[in-house]
Amino acid sequence: MSGKSPNAAGGWRGRASGPAGAVALAVLWVAALLLSQAGRLADPTAELDFASLHLAARFVALGRPEMIYAFPAAEMYLGPPEAWAALAAAEGLDPGLSIFPYVYPPLWANLCAPLATALGLPGFMLLGAVVNLAALAAGALLSISLFRPAAPPAAVAAVALLGLTLLAPLTTSLMHNQPQMLVAGLTVLAIERAARGRGRGAALLAGGALALAASIKLAPAAVGLWWIARRRWGALGAAAGVGAALFALNLALGGLAQTQAWLEMLGQMSRNVFVSTGNGGLEIVLHLLSGPAAPPVQPRPGWIQAATLGALAAMLAMTVALCRPAGPADADASARVEGAGALAVLLAATICGPVMWQSYLLAPLLCLPALAWSLRRAPGGRAVAALTVAALVLHAEALLTALPALAGPLGVIVCAFLAALVTLGALWAGMRAARASGAAKLPDPSGLALRPSRAPL
Repeated sequence: MSGKSPNAAGGWRGRASGPAGAVALAVLWVAALLLSQAGRLADPTAELDFASLHLAARFVALGRPEMIYAFPAAEMYLGPPEAWAALAAAEGLDPGLSIFPYVYPPLWANLCAPLATALGLPGFMLLGAVVNLAALAAGALLSISLFRPAAPPAAVAAVALLGLTLLAPLTTSLMHNQPQMLVAGLTVLAIERAARGRGRGAALLAGGALALAASIKLAPAAVGLWWIARRRWGALGAAAGVGAALFALNLALGGLAQTQAWLEMLGQMSRNVFVSTGNGGLEIVLHLLSGPAAPPVQPRPGWIQAATLGALAAMLAMTVALCRPAGPADADASARVEGAGALAVLLAATICGPVMWQSYLLAPLLCLPALAWSLRRAPGGRAVAALTVAALVLHAEALLTALPALAGPLGVIVCAFLAALVTLGALWAGMRAARASGAAKLPDPSGLALRPSRAPL
């Protein structure tokens, strides 16, 4: 043998049950959620984040691209401007309930303009829901390929997907048809290919998926920092190349003026604190512990920015330290360290970012069951399992729904923040357990003992 575990080559495809059961379960899960959300997607009074993309695309199609960013993010709680309200009413939306600012790059408004016009609002919303949920289900399957637990893939997929259904990050995402579901699936794809893939094709797919995810939401770009630490130059170069191509396309379709307006909106968001029970990041917790809860959008004090940057630096340093020494000889253990570390960096950047909406936790929570299952026989595996269960319980929709009556809005925000920290702790514990199992050359979680490699050094 060459130092790889017996399970490393075959992965989940090497099991007797194969991936067919897991794929079938994922398809059924997507279909069930689409049916459950059918009424909401057609409801003009529903608050749908995806509607902002539809309206921005329609402005482009109507020859009014200057209106895309005419609804500033800092005014999201004040209602849309007159032009946005008029178009929303014309498209069948309730402008008093359904409108959020468009905060994505102009690339997507320009690309989606023909689709939004051809499909109309109901068709466009349905298409978005299908893409979002399919990407999230694919992310669950990819988490199995990434961590390779010694269990039937269908069982792990059932725990990941059915467990996620009970969590606030998914219920919130479904409520708003949030593109973050697509971002989560793309991010897990990037992490899995960087950790498990071999050759230029895998590096290109990893980097391309990460660049695409970061072109929708910026947070996944933090995974690039992890790739620098791990010297994943192929994936990093691919991400830079695909990202540059997407930015060039963005300029070609939207022009410099739209791009500048988008960057100004991002700067506006970074200068303010958004007070909402849906935002559980470090910034909002520090703000509420030191200042008033109203109005809902307030200037961010400089000391809060310094504190969050310091916390982010400490979290990144801890994550990098947990992957030292450079990597265990066992391929599965190494990939588990790689995957958990990438998710930890992503989560750290999310916790310390300007906002941490519940939907931003989807990728780590989606992967935790497979990580914990893969380490159940490793040193420290019980701690990983305990922290995983705690993270899932703290993110439960039932708990966060009951909290306002028990602890008030501040209690909801603090609970969301603590839940994110526990999730980060589970990922760190997973890194430590995987590194220990590989360094000690313990049996693979499947129970197949590793034999000393006889390959020449």
